[in-house]
Amino acid sequence: MSYHRLLITCVFLIAVALTGCSKSTNQHDHEHTSHQMQTASTPLTIVFQKPTAPHVNQKITLNAQVKRKQEPIKDAQVEFEVWSNDKNKQKVKATQPSSGHYESSIQVKEEGDYNIIVHVTTPKEHQMISDHFTVGQ
Repeated sequence: MSYHRLLITCVFLIAVALTGCSKSTNQHDHEHTSHQMQTASTPLTIVFQKPTAPHVNQKITLNAQVKRKQEPIKDAQVEFEVWSNDKNKQKVKATQPSSGHYESSIQVKEEGDYNIIVHVTTPKEHQMISDHFTVGQ
C-alpha cells in the first residue's frame, strides 16, 4: 500500500511541477509578445526640404519635418550629415524652432552635388533618410 501512495504522490508532484512550468512559459511568452508590441511602433515620417537656390560661401538652411501618424515629434535629436564626392563631410546638429520642424545651416566652398543623411533619434529609436541637393549650378 505504501508503494501505491508513493506512486500517487510522485504523479501528483510531477503534475504540479509541469503545471507550474507551463504557467511560467505562457507568462514569459505573453511578456515577450507585449514587449514586441511596445517596441514595434509606427515608423517615423522624415521629410527633408531641399534648400532653394543654394550658393557657395553663403548660409544654406537645412530643414526636416519629423512626424509619426501626422503628429509632430517634439523629443527628437536631429543631425544633418552633408558631403560632396566623399570629401568635406560635415555633421551638424539641428534645432527645433517649431514643433516637429528641425533646422540647421551650413556653408560650402564648392559648387556641385551634395549628399545628405538626416539622422533622427528619439528615446526609443534611430531612423534616417538620404537625399541630395545641388549648390550653385
